[in-house]
Amino acid sequence: MRMVMFCRSSMRPLDWDWLMREAKENVEYHDFAIPKGSFVVPFLSAEKRNWRTSAVYTPFGGGARFCPGADLARLQIAFFLHYLVTKFRWVQLKDDRASFFPSARLVNGFQIRLFETSDAALAH
Repeated sequence: MRMVMFCRSSMRPLDWDWLMREAKENVEYHDFAIPKGSFVVPFLSAEKRNWRTSAVYTPFGGGARFCPGADLARLQIAFFLHYLVTKFRWVQLKDDRASFFPSARLVNGFQIRLFETSDAALAH
């Protein structure tokens, strides 16, 4: 389970780095002209690379090595996933499809209904 949590958390920056927006009006930014109706995808993780004193710029604390609660959060997620898998069964509410633009995701968010299972039912 730890590897599943690690793999998902290592993919997470893809969700954050691509934040697509539509320009509602003509915009000039530095030497760039962005026409109204254009789609803009800022590369958010590049921001720290352009800071004047990048050695002291640590947005949101500075990552997992600076976060004293990182291991506790991983433990809580492990407990949650353990109980979700062992104590519940789920049924998908409606069909879904994958979208790969601007990033990989399920269109309807994989909606499910949870049913608590009893230990007696699990024994059979």
